[in-house]
Amino acid sequence: MSRLINKKSVIVLVVIALAAVAIFIYLYFGTAVFKNKSYQFAQTQADKFLEQHKDDKAIAAYKLVVDNNKSIDERYDAALQIAVIYINEQKYDDAIYWYKEAEKIASKERFGDVQGIALAAELKGDKSTAVTYYKKALDLYPSNSPIVSMEKTQLKQKIIKLGGQP
Repeated sequence: MSRLINKKSVIVLVVIALAAVAIFIYLYFGTAVFKNKSYQFAQTQADKFLEQHKDDKAIAAYKLVVDNNKSIDERYDAALQIAVIYINEQKYDDAIYWYKEAEKIASKERFGDVQGIALAAELKGDKSTAVTYYKKALDLYPSNSPIVSMEKTQLKQKIIKLGGQP
């Protein structure tokens, strides 16, 4: 009889151990999957709010992506979106802040954030900062195709117009 109790005890302990492992796996991996899907949902919602001109709600949703998404590119893009919203609202200091946040996320200057800072500074009336960042944008321009060459020429003209030398 004691041998039967021991076998039942072992079986119960194995079942409990397996259940504990299953719960651990679900909690560890399941919540990570849920979190990733929730950030995708936040991104989708932010895009919808932006289309509906609900800027405050779009910003809040993009901030969720910036703060929690694991993808550097998605976080970077969300930060740029926030900056663009602030440009459109003529909140240039806020836009510059978010362009710099995008730069921090990327761990380096990229064309998008540098050109954005230049534009926000220009619109704000800060010619010196605009020239500095437009020059950086020239150096970071992605390729040497004819279209890019034309766009670089336009950036150079903008620098000259603002009183700088390309």
